[in-house]
Amino acid sequence: MLIKMIEIIIQAIKNLRREGIRTILTLIGIVIGIAAIVSLISVGNGLSLYFEDQFESIGSNSIFISPGSAFGTGTGSTIQITDNDVSFIRNLSRVDNVVAEYALPATIKFNNQTKSILLFSVDKEGYEFFKDAGYIEIIEGRLIEQKERGTIIINETMANDLFDKEINLRKQVLLNNEIFTVVGIFKFSVNVPGMMPGSGMALTSLNGLERIYNVTTPVQLIVRTLTIDDVESSAQEIKDYFEKKYGQKSITVLTSDQAIEQFGSILSVLTLVLAGIAGISLVVGGVGIMNAMITSVLERTKEIGTLKALGASNNKILTLFMLESAFIGLLGGILGSILGLLAGSLISIIGSQAGLPLKISFSPELILGALAFSMIVGILSGLYPAIKASKLDPVEAMRYE
Repeated sequence: MLIKMIEIIIQAIKNLRREGIRTILTLIGIVIGIAAIVSLISVGNGLSLYFEDQFESIGSNSIFISPGSAFGTGTGSTIQITDNDVSFIRNLSRVDNVVAEYALPATIKFNNQTKSILLFSVDKEGYEFFKDAGYIEIIEGRLIEQKERGTIIINETMANDLFDKEINLRKQVLLNNEIFTVVGIFKFSVNVPGMMPGSGMALTSLNGLERIYNVTTPVQLIVRTLTIDDVESSAQEIKDYFEKKYGQKSITVLTSDQAIEQFGSILSVLTLVLAGIAGISLVVGGVGIMNAMITSVLERTKEIGTLKALGASNNKILTLFMLESAFIGLLGGILGSILGLLAGSLISIIGSQAGLPLKISFSPELILGALAFSMIVGILSGLYPAIKASKLDPVEAMRYE
C-alpha cells in the first residue's frame, strides 16, 4: 500500500513538472494570497506586541483618562477636564501622581517653509514625574524647564525630515507666529498613548503653550497608583466621579491591561479584515487551480483511459489528480510564506525608517497554518476535476480526440 502511494506521489510530481509553465502560472494566485496574508498577520501581531510592551513600560499601575469615548486629540469630546478634576484625582488616597497632557495642532515656520505639527506639554505637578519616568530621551541639548516661556524641544522627525534644511540646536522658529528657541532634540522612550511617532512634534512648557493658546483642558491624564493592587479600585472611583459629574460615557478610563486589550482587539479586527481582503487572491488562485486541472483532465483523457485499461482503479486516478492539486497548493503556500516573510520584513524596515512602530512577529503556527490553508485550497479546487477524471469510461477515454 505504501509503495503504491509513493508511486502515485512520484507520478503526480512528474505530471506537474511536465506541465511546466501552466503549473507556474497556476501557482501565482496562491503565492500572492498566502504572501499577503502572512505579511499582514505578522505585521499585525508585531504591532500588538509592540503596544503591549509600551504599556508595560509605562507601568502596570497606570490609568489612562481621556474625555469622550476614545483616546486621541480629544476632538469631539463633550466635556473638559478642569483643574478641580485633576485635584480630585491627585487627592485620592491610592493615587501616587497624575500627569495632565495638553496637545494642540500648531503651525511652525522655519527656513521660509510652514508645516503643521503637534505641540504638547504637561502641567507643573506632572512635569517632574513625566521627566523621571523616562518617557522622553534627549538626543541633543537639554530638556526645557517649566518656568521658561520661549523654548521648545523637537522630535527627530521635525529636526531631520520635516523641512528641507535640518533644525539644529539654538535655532529660532515661529510657532503660530511666536518666536521659540530649540534647546533640545528628543525621541520617545515609550509610545505615550495619544502621541503618534513619525510626525512632527514639539514639547514646550505649559507657560510656553499659554503664549499661543488659551489652555483650559488637558487631552489626557495618566494616573499612577501607589501599587498595582490599587489600579482597579482607583479606576472605578475615578470613573464614578466623572460620570456622576458629567454623565454616562462622558469619559474613558482604562487601566494598562484594559488599554492593551483594547488596542489588541482593534488591531486584530483590522488585521483580519485586511487578511480577508487578501484572501480574495486565494479564491482566484483556487479557481486557477480548478481551471488548470480541468484542462489537464481533457488533455490527458487518452492517458487516463490507458491507465484504466492497464488496471488503474478509480481511486488511484482520483488520488493522482488530488495529489497534483494538493502539491500546487502546498508549493504555492511555501513560496507565498517565504515571500510574505520578506514582504513583512520590508514593511517593518520602511516603517522604522518613517518612525512608525511597524514591527513583525512570525510564529511557527502562522506558517504552518498558511501551508495547511493553501493545501486545503488546492485540494478543494482539484476535487471536481479529480472526480471527473476518475469516472471516465476507459473505452470512451481512449477514443477521445
